Amino acid sequence: LQLVSLSTLADLMELKDENRILVRLGLKHINENPRRGILDLLNIKSLQNTPISSQSVSWNISPLINATGRMGSPETAIHLFLERDGVERNRIARSIVEMNEKRKEMCQREWGIALPIAYKTFEEFNKKLVVVASDEFNRGITGILSGKLAEFFKVPSIVICSMENGESVASMRSARNYRLLSILEPYSDLFLDYGGHAFAAGCRLLTSNLPQFIEKLKEYSSFMEFESPEEEAFNIDIELP
Repeated sequence: LQLVSLSTLADLMELKDENRILVRLGLKHINENPRRGILDLLNIKSLQNTPISSQSVSWNISPLINATGRMGSPETAIHLFLERDGVERNRIARSIVEMNEKRKEMCQREWGIALPIAYKTFEEFNKKLVVVASDEFNRGITGILSGKLAEFFKVPSIVICSMENGESVASMRSARNYRLLSILEPYSDLFLDYGGHAFAAGCRLLTSNLPQFIEKLKEYSSFMEFESPEEEAFNIDIELP
């Protein structure tokens, strides 16, 4: 349950129906008796004696675990959760923190590449979509860049990384409650595969099909409509005097 709640939060799944129940129960067990691996990460982040919420996990634990995959070493996180020796686990946990720091540096550098391109495509895609493509991006952080662009421009974002094997990979993040699969489904014949959910999705295609896909996206953007306004609503719990 602890790992299920962790993975649900890390994958940005909606916290409703059974997801909400599983995350609630998993967090309950994390607070009562965190399993090996999770405990080591909590210790490193100085969270071992504080209440752990979905926000605590999303901001402190998920990025560390995700960093291993983004930096090309997902097995490191697996070893952390399976290792029984405490000293070795601590070493692995610290190596994961180092990976995350390198990931941050990489994100900062590639954000400088992505933002100027995004400003241009924001206009080209009718101010309803941001599409950024480059062979300078690291495949492991396209999702992070896409999320930052979606937050920055308040529209859905697509970051595309072209690789040496003749394929390109796109990571998508939503804004203003727009369903991302609605963008991908009409052009599925262009993809090698695609998937995800309403707010985080992606696809893989031959780089030779990329120009056609981008032109299709320009056409699609002219018909996009958002359910929610650009300004995000604030959810107020109580009023204080």
